[in-house]
Amino acid sequence: MKKICLMSVLSLGLLALSCSTENAKDSYEDSPNVQFTIDERTVPPLGKNEIVTCAETDLIAGQHYVAGQIYVTADESTVYITYSTEDGWTLSETHLFAGNCDEIPQNGGGNPKIGRFPYKATHSSGTNEVTYALDIDLLDDCFCVAAHAVVHNSSGGSETAWGEGESFPGRSWAMYSGFCIDGCTENDDGPSDDPTR
Repeated sequence: MKKICLMSVLSLGLLALSCSTENAKDSYEDSPNVQFTIDERTVPPLGKNEIVTCAETDLIAGQHYVAGQIYVTADESTVYITYSTEDGWTLSETHLFAGNCDEIPQNGGGNPKIGRFPYKATHSSGTNEVTYALDIDLLDDCFCVAAHAVVHNSSGGSETAWGEGESFPGRSWAMYSGFCIDGCTENDDGPSDDPTR
């Protein structure tokens, strides 16, 4: 069984932790979506020793606004994918795919099916940082990340947001990025356009 943990850090320094399990041999296409429950409480960060930032990309809201960043970081056992907002933007929902590029759930027209993304959560009002912690052994050295969010600005408006990267083949403006963990301590070039580099 693989263990998938989701950590959500609020702007006031609160950290929420929730875990779920699923069979590691199931493909994303064949397995049900992993649901997360947010339990808000103050706990110390777990497992984050010698974190290395492997790459980062902008979190684009409504196609035109930089609402924050998506960070991919790692230690010896875990890959952390963090949504971090700025300038008054907050997160109310996140949907994440991390894995083989060919397995990103898409409809027949080439648009991503965020409801089929394996990692997703809703977040408390005011949340400005969410981190998904994934077992490093369950990812290839190079893999794709499709990071979707619903974000809200300080005026109360909401927008769809995506981690900046390559466009999906469909008609939406959704995006994904390729990242490589191997050697990331020496590679500070940011996300790769080619996830096999």
